[in-house]
Amino acid sequence: MLKIAIKYCGGCNPNYDRVNAVESVKKELNNKVEFADSLEEYYDIVLVVQGCKNACADTVPYLEKETYQITCPEDSKAFVKKMNTKTTERA
Repeated sequence: MLKIAIKYCGGCNPNYDRVNAVESVKKELNNKVEFADSLEEYYDIVLVVQGCKNACADTVPYLEKETYQITCPEDSKAFVKKMNTKTTERA
C-alpha cells in the first residue's frame, strides 16, 4: 500500500482551508493509501499542501521522493484522481 506524507506550507497567505482539503483527500482515499504520521517515518509520496499559488514551501528535502503539490481545492481533487489511478495500477 502506498504511504503518503503531508507537508504543509507556513500558511502565511492561505486562499482556502488547507486542513479541510487534506481531510477530504484522506476521506476519498480511505483504505486505498496509508498516511504517514510524520515526515520522519517511511513514506512513498509527499503531498505538499500550499496555501496559495506562490507555493513557497521548501520541497528540496523531498527531491528524491515522488512529490505532488496542492495549491487550491481543485488540485486536491486532481490528486485524489491520480492516486486512485496509481493504486489501481499497483493492484
